[in-house]
Amino acid sequence: MPTFAGASTLSSSIDLTSQSNWVGQRQGLSISLSITAPFPSSDLVLRVALYPRLLSRYAFEHSPFESAPTETLNNILISPINTVGTTVALNSTIQFRVITTTGLSGGPSSARPLHIDCLSSTCNGNYPLTLTLVNRKTGEQLTSLETTLTYIGLVGTTQQLNVAVALPLDVSGSPTTNTSMTPAQTNTIDGIAHAILAYPSTAISLEPFGRMLSGLAQEANTAGPGSSAARDALSVLTRLTKRTRTTEFIREPYAPIDLNALVQGTSKKTALHEYSAQINAGIGVTAKALHVSFKSTIYLSPVALEPASIQIVNALGACRIALPPSNIALNNRSQSILAPFILTNAGPSCSSRAAFGASVDPGLSFVASLETNTPQLAAHQLLADLAQTYFENPNTAQVRGVIVAPTSWDSNSEFVNTLLGGLRVNPILKSVTVSTFFRKIAIGADHGPTAGIIESVDGTVPISSAALAHAYRGLDTIALLTPTDHALIAQLTDEIFNGESLDLTTHQRGLLFHTPAIAISDIASSLHLSGTSHVTLTAAKGKIPITIHYTGPVLPVHVDLLISSSKISFPPAEAHQGLILSLRDTNKVLRVSTRTSGLYTFELELLVPHQKTVLFGPVVFTITSTAASGVAIALSIGALAVLFLWWSRSILRHRRAKIATDAAQTGETGPTPT
Repeated sequence: MPTFAGASTLSSSIDLTSQSNWVGQRQGLSISLSITAPFPSSDLVLRVALYPRLLSRYAFEHSPFESAPTETLNNILISPINTVGTTVALNSTIQFRVITTTGLSGGPSSARPLHIDCLSSTCNGNYPLTLTLVNRKTGEQLTSLETTLTYIGLVGTTQQLNVAVALPLDVSGSPTTNTSMTPAQTNTIDGIAHAILAYPSTAISLEPFGRMLSGLAQEANTAGPGSSAARDALSVLTRLTKRTRTTEFIREPYAPIDLNALVQGTSKKTALHEYSAQINAGIGVTAKALHVSFKSTIYLSPVALEPASIQIVNALGACRIALPPSNIALNNRSQSILAPFILTNAGPSCSSRAAFGASVDPGLSFVASLETNTPQLAAHQLLADLAQTYFENPNTAQVRGVIVAPTSWDSNSEFVNTLLGGLRVNPILKSVTVSTFFRKIAIGADHGPTAGIIESVDGTVPISSAALAHAYRGLDTIALLTPTDHALIAQLTDEIFNGESLDLTTHQRGLLFHTPAIAISDIASSLHLSGTSHVTLTAAKGKIPITIHYTGPVLPVHVDLLISSSKISFPPAEAHQGLILSLRDTNKVLRVSTRTSGLYTFELELLVPHQKTVLFGPVVFTITSTAASGVAIALSIGALAVLFLWWSRSILRHRRAKIATDAAQTGETGPTPT
């Protein structure tokens, strides 16, 4: 595969900023460059080399510069001319008058002539082109750029190649636990939306993922630096939803879900549930952000899918499925698959119709996602690859087409603007939506395959069923702790969905699946208890005041307060009670009862409501009771009563004894004389 890149050596660089979409009998070649070099522009010249016409897509993708150039132009001056200093991002435009072997020429007569070598009856085709930046004083080659000249002369009445471009609209960048969008991301989506709006007659299919729309909606409701662009992007996307003839919105899940990893790591029931939940989340976000609901039966997969994954997609209504060609065993294999075919093992059909399949062209996707290209050059090379597909069979009378769905590309408005501009008025390419591709092109057209079987995929790292289950248990716990904080619950749900995305490592998935546990830990670490844990009671019953401090960001928080002791009595309603922490400080009074004086302890814990999960504690409280119990008092009173009875009887016996003694003495001496 050629690089087609703006390369750099040391501090020199040459990047393409615009180029003629094609040249012909009346159109010359115009190329605009941005040039940087550690020399003044007066010391710089360009060397242009034109190579023979490419006869196949294989040559275009693998060996475009294998042959020697057919023409080389030296010492092409760069303007404007600067005689001192260095050259920094100098914008320079070069024009060529393209001349064929039959003498036909296109372009202004004042332009530099560039001859193309035609070896057959037509000059139509792709011609590789290199531009090399040279220091003309030293002869040093500083850097070079590779692109393609597409020549289109007479095409007659042959069928144009239908091109269905499907662009994913997603939050670019590495996986994150923050679902908001940066100003740069917001401006990018806004720029893409405006680029599409500028071409009302050019058909395109869009794949808006829910997390992108959610991020725009969040940013639009702030006063941040990206809020204005977010509101504008949502407004333009809403306008595009009403342009149904040329702009198609394909229903997408919340995040680009890795169905293979889900199917291989969990049960089919779980995988179906997760995909359905993601689809519903995407529908919900779309309805809220754009005020529409997409009911698409199309599914575009940038990666090969397992048969079980396709069956899940089909079960939710996708009857038109585009897959990489390596994913399908076809009954008639060719270089370019330009028509739909029947997927024989896609699972239950939709409305008793067979599921149709199509090939997402790997070469087109790869060229569109080259990281080293400028966006303009990437778009031009994509247009050249599409043209090469047409040139392989230019005289067909059958309707044919391709689906272009980049697997991963740096979303850029310049790319979209250049691509749609090249498709807007093109003699050999016609833009259509993906739905139109399936509806307009017959099964097996242009001698293509009529049936295909989805083949198994190797090398997928499965999603851990245990990790996913743990994430949802954590989400359930958060719902118990903060049942009214819908924003937090939605955010954590989104992170679980993000953890199911494509192109994540096991570690990255684990981080996203762990976000509910982190939220629980944050709540738990924000709980504190104030007051003394050693209390002295002078009565059998008493009250212990406590204050629960909560310093976390989420309010209110629901918890269960649990008190346990083997020797202290608490009212049942207080021993295990639910609390709502709606303030930073929550005051409670615990009523306790002790049986007798002594030293007692009890434990206090804060739990997740209706669970045994401990958030705080246990905290041990110590009670010193100096009060006498009722039994002790009763025993004391009883002892006193016995003592009083004994004392009373003792006195009575003593008095009776004294009386008896006195009576005896009186009888022995007789009565006292008077």
